[in-house]
Amino acid sequence: MWWATIVSVLLVRCGIMENMDDYQYLSGPNGWSGNTRFDDSKADIWFDVASVSMTVSRDPATNRATMVGKVREIVAARPQVQMILFGETTTGWYLGDSDKERNKTYQDSIAETVPGTTSGIMQDLSEELGVYIAFGIAERSGTDLYNSLVLVNPAGEIQAIHRKYLTVHSDVVTPLDYPYRNGDGATVTEVDGIPFGLMICNDMHSWEIAKGFTDRKVKVVLSALADKSKAPEEGGWSPISTVYNAWVVQANRYGTEGTEKYPGAISILDPAGSVRESYDGDGWIASRIGVYR
Repeated sequence: MWWATIVSVLLVRCGIMENMDDYQYLSGPNGWSGNTRFDDSKADIWFDVASVSMTVSRDPATNRATMVGKVREIVAARPQVQMILFGETTTGWYLGDSDKERNKTYQDSIAETVPGTTSGIMQDLSEELGVYIAFGIAERSGTDLYNSLVLVNPAGEIQAIHRKYLTVHSDVVTPLDYPYRNGDGATVTEVDGIPFGLMICNDMHSWEIAKGFTDRKVKVVLSALADKSKAPEEGGWSPISTVYNAWVVQANRYGTEGTEKYPGAISILDPAGSVRESYDGDGWIASRIGVYR
């Protein structure tokens, strides 16, 4: 079909997929209508999800307080919300210093174990308010640092931890990724019997992550970002979610951090690539999304 050809060409040109032969089913089943909007009118189950963009301080305690305030604000304004997503390394600056050694020192100074202080606060909050909360953090495990996304559930438990898989460790090592080790690959967990995938920013370009999600038939992807691009236009189209044939919820950060400026781009994309919600700035968006079992 013409739309499958267009999606394939776009994905190959963007370098997201190395071999489309194994992904012929990505744009077909589970609600694809042949248009640019996913038809979830007869969905089997619904989720109310929120995505947050927040201004991040260098100080983890300040950021924890901001996160708690955002969660309470969202729940008060939208009592039906079930899942709240924060961006990448939300407890501190993504780039603490332009010098990679000084940045490593900074990231090491704010890194914490999981379980730890931030996860404990979020666990208590999740249990109190009856919501899932996912948040990015600089995680310490022994002597290693990971760029991680932690999901806590309404039972007050740590349900899943995803460690960023594609941290650009290669012949070009940037200060952004220098402190962190690579994670093991795709992280998938079930929420009310529905497979959710967790990923962090550049993971969207990973063959291993895409294969892990599609093999497990992930229906919703939680994507934590530290991205300086603007949000896609609401009502427009984005190829990202069509790679996984899944909803993609993207959270981010806002403001100026040293020389880095973040517009706060957050979005909710349906499996057909339609941009259901988007926003640039410090704030949050939410949507009721339907999935097919």
